[in-house]
Amino acid sequence: MPSLLSFAIKLPDRKCMVGNQFITELIKSHAFTLRHLSFYDCGVSPESIEEICKSCIHLERLEVAIPMKDIVGSLAFCTNSL
Repeated sequence: MPSLLSFAIKLPDRKCMVGNQFITELIKSHAFTLRHLSFYDCGVSPESIEEICKSCIHLERLEVAIPMKDIVGSLAFCTNSL
């Protein structure tokens, strides 16, 4: 299987969530090579973000949209994940 260094997805509806199973399969196949992950106009669960942070050891950039109402909790979550 070829290495995947970068992955980006944009869904047509901001209310759509990227499924945990999809992210698990992506990580299972490419965790050691991924450097950049971007999720445009779609949601990602905190559990998936945690799995990404723990598994993708070479990840340099993770782009995820965070609603303003959730920004404080998300910053605390990110700090604890490091």
